[in-house]
Amino acid sequence: MPDSKQFQRIVNRSHVLQKLRISNGISRIEISRQLGLDRSTITNLVNPLLEMSIVKVLSEGNAPSKGGRRPVLLGINENYGSILGIDLQISSFSAVLTNLNGEILKEWSGDMKFAGMVETILGVYEQLKSEIEQVPVPLIGIGVGIPAIVDTEKGLIHKATSLHLGGFDFNREAEGKFPVPVIIDNDANCCAWGQLERNKERKLDNFLNIIWKLHRLEGEEAPEEIEIGMGIVLGGEVYYGSGSAAGELPENLLSRHAADIYRQTGSGWEIDSRALTVYLDSLFGFLIPIFHVFDPGEIFFGGHFTRFREEVEKRMAESPFKVTFPRTNELDTAYGAASMFVEKLFQTPMLKGEKEGAEIKEYDLFSKLKQSR
Repeated sequence: MPDSKQFQRIVNRSHVLQKLRISNGISRIEISRQLGLDRSTITNLVNPLLEMSIVKVLSEGNAPSKGGRRPVLLGINENYGSILGIDLQISSFSAVLTNLNGEILKEWSGDMKFAGMVETILGVYEQLKSEIEQVPVPLIGIGVGIPAIVDTEKGLIHKATSLHLGGFDFNREAEGKFPVPVIIDNDANCCAWGQLERNKERKLDNFLNIIWKLHRLEGEEAPEEIEIGMGIVLGGEVYYGSGSAAGELPENLLSRHAADIYRQTGSGWEIDSRALTVYLDSLFGFLIPIFHVFDPGEIFFGGHFTRFREEVEKRMAESPFKVTFPRTNELDTAYGAASMFVEKLFQTPMLKGEKEGAEIKEYDLFSKLKQSR
């Protein structure tokens, strides 16, 4: 068993950071009141965070009605560090650099040759490194979204059909090769993390994030294969399932060659409207019953779904669910990958296992951050 006092301190620290993150300025006294912890405990937790500069003093609040000193309002130092979020496909990538407040500092997209998971991510990082270093916010982490079944906690890629990977231990292969911690996740889950970040002030509890992506083979201009992915959020947390495959939809039902929908003309590739109608009818005939099973408060449709907004809205018109189309679209996975890293940074740890041999289930990013700065 881990030391109970140490574990409780880590849990309390994460709770304090979460309060600071969602509040636009909050005092130690108010944190103490909301968390039910005494003021000395809050002070002992906050002071090291101030010394690290991950927490900063924002301003002084209003003086109490009965007189006395004005409370000091604290908040997360959004420029403590930056996160590189990468959306990795077989022959292309998109990437964003964000601060801890989810503000995009830089964005990129480009072609690349997939040469293995670790090597390709390193290649993207090296390609962007000089521009990242020009930003006066130090890089502290990398989040990567890929079309795969991923055990994010262990860094295991169970299956990545389009990348021709399976049973790949990313954490082991990447150890010591990056200057900062790297976390990988499924691309649809990353999009869900991105929505949690964008909507952290309204505290979304239960929603689904559906993405439509096209995978192209290296060197081919034609659309190759459609991927439909689903990220599930329950109780304000991305739900992975017992085998990290929650939200994974059957390939034989949903993935089909895009040539059925996209046709080549003299000016390029165009949508075959009749084939699109048939595909969407089949797709939503499968998806809508799933939506009813989860009964989400909101459903986000990203990726190529945004190009067919009217068609999606028509098929969802009789459902009771709120339908939303993300604004950033092409950067959704990259932004979500960066958001995922930030969420993991502030995540409340849990105990994994019971009785003897139980250990803290967390990424321990704080100790790694100190080493990387």
